[in-house]
Amino acid sequence: MASRKKKKSKNKASQRSKAAATPQTAPPTSSAPPSSTGNSGFLETVGRWSGMFAERFVPDPWIYAMILTAVAMIAAYNWGDPEKVESVNDVVRAWSKGLWNPKILVLIAQFSFNLIVCTALAQTKLVQKVLSTLAAVPKSARQAIALVAAVSIGLGLISWALCIVGGAIFGQEVCRQAKRRGIKVHYPLAISSGYLGMMTFGFGLTSSAPLMVAQENHFLASKIGVIPFNQTVGSPMSLATLALLLIACPTMLAFMHPSKKIHEVSLGAKKREIASPAPTTFAQHLEHSQIFLKVAAILPCWFLYNYYIIDKKGLSIDSMNLVFLCAALILFKRPKEMLEKLSEAARGVWSIVFQFPFYAGLMGIIIETGLGARVAEFFVSISNQTTWPALGVAFQGLCNLFVPSAGGQWLVTGNILIDASRDLAFSDRQAVMIEVMGDQLTNMVQPMWALPALALSGLKAKDILGYTAVVMVAAYFIMAIMLTMFPLS
Repeated sequence: MASRKKKKSKNKASQRSKAAATPQTAPPTSSAPPSSTGNSGFLETVGRWSGMFAERFVPDPWIYAMILTAVAMIAAYNWGDPEKVESVNDVVRAWSKGLWNPKILVLIAQFSFNLIVCTALAQTKLVQKVLSTLAAVPKSARQAIALVAAVSIGLGLISWALCIVGGAIFGQEVCRQAKRRGIKVHYPLAISSGYLGMMTFGFGLTSSAPLMVAQENHFLASKIGVIPFNQTVGSPMSLATLALLLIACPTMLAFMHPSKKIHEVSLGAKKREIASPAPTTFAQHLEHSQIFLKVAAILPCWFLYNYYIIDKKGLSIDSMNLVFLCAALILFKRPKEMLEKLSEAARGVWSIVFQFPFYAGLMGIIIETGLGARVAEFFVSISNQTTWPALGVAFQGLCNLFVPSAGGQWLVTGNILIDASRDLAFSDRQAVMIEVMGDQLTNMVQPMWALPALALSGLKAKDILGYTAVVMVAAYFIMAIMLTMFPLS
């Protein structure tokens, strides 16, 4: 008995000595990942403090909208055009005019359709397979964050709506696969990185203002004519700016990854698809038909062939929506599957659709009271030919906080930007790109468009906006410098 006790005590002692010599795996919520040095770098510190600030002061997005409405009403009453605002009731009337503005209602329909269809597309088996394959690439936490940010930018170039949902899905998948390999990835930072494409989508195929001015009979057509898409988004200056952002922003986010107190969320197993029962009726056979969707795709594909190839028309919001519709009809196998995914997507979009009328009311205040023109006049008054691009981007970024719709914002400020740019000897193309860059910039602190991603990830706006705000500051300088040094003629 004594010898056995001695052996046990020796075994325990040897186990303790081995444990002391072997590094222990850190608990999920607080410790450094295996690749961390344990020293906080500058960007990590900035990201941590910015994140803490956002956690304390960023409210729910709808409350954010209400606060902005109150600010706009006070500003309009005190600094609006005296001929248009004599009492508080004039401000309320201006709000009501924007609320059901037909142009805004059309934009709501266009954007909602785009967001619903692209949300469903992000969950097709082909897209999921591609994202899952890419998620296995990173070998460290920083690589994971940089990859999520780069993929988000890529998705944003295809569609801003695809970026919102696809970026969140990809961020989750990267965290899930990293966890299996023992790599601790900070979950809020990964979702923040997945939202990054909303700061660069304006350089892609769904850039609102460039698509609008590329259409015949747009609201400024009599003044500026039609500006082809390749002369704005497709210009060398635009492409070069995108390349710089693609290098700088994912790198910044990667170096913000914390070396301790890592918020690692257990994502669990992927949701399994439940097999549908075999169809028994004629209606069910149609719902499960693999040919029906392909036949349904013929008509819109035929239209697109005429639109782009025969008539040689440029990109527009409606034509891009039809492209995504065709993609859904082709990529989904069965009507029932597609309709179920679209139904799920619509449930995730309600929060944005609900907020749109309030932001339309904000647009009414800014336009009808003359407040937007007053603010624009201030920015123009302190500008010259050298400073206008940078100040113009700042002006548009400020407007985006109150009107977080690129198309809606162009309706509000397009005429102002064209006049200001012409007065300072800049081209109409330059004015369009000033709007594009300023609008997308402050999406990083405007939580409305992040709502579907937040719903998918289980996070709140305050969990991600601290990180995206830091990247926004750096991106502003890149955009302002490129617009100043290489203006579009």
